[in-house]
Amino acid sequence: MIDLENNRYQIFDDVVSKDTQDYIEENLLDSNKFPWFYNEYSVNEVEDDFGLPFYDYMQFAHSFVIQEELNSGFKVPILDRLLNELNIKNTIIRAKANFKPICPYGDLEKHNKAHRDQHEDHIVGLYYVNESDGDTWLFNDDKTVMTRVKHKKGRIVFFDGQILHAASHPYYAKKRISINIDFKK
Repeated sequence: MIDLENNRYQIFDDVVSKDTQDYIEENLLDSNKFPWFYNEYSVNEVEDDFGLPFYDYMQFAHSFVIQEELNSGFKVPILDRLLNELNIKNTIIRAKANFKPICPYGDLEKHNKAHRDQHEDHIVGLYYVNESDGDTWLFNDDKTVMTRVKHKKGRIVFFDGQILHAASHPYYAKKRISINIDFKK
């Protein structure tokens, strides 16, 4: 399915069953069971901004895997269910869910801080959990915009982890929820 030898990025819609899409969304939004953790910024503030203008705002996150180590009991019921349907067997370096609330000073033409998730070679998989606005921006090596990926429930985008990228907070929707998975190549 993933072919990053011949593509810089790939976008797939609805390759995960509707049952699994709904299961993941319902579980990530179950405030009685699923814990979210506050982050002042969506990207570590000490990271380089690569000379690209940006805005940032808080987000909530939940780390399933950190540095290849299990960090959450929710990995099996949520992340593994997703990966099994995608038939992905690559080693996970890091996997986390991100919950970006609507930003009071957001702008559809602006993005959060551009970054790379890891220093080592890797593949990024971004799974969009809910319907929302708030594009993912991918940049060329010269920092021009390669593409903007619309946030759509059931969509997953894969790209080479060396591609500079940025998320954006929703402007119209109340929340933007995604699962960010960094795989070994």
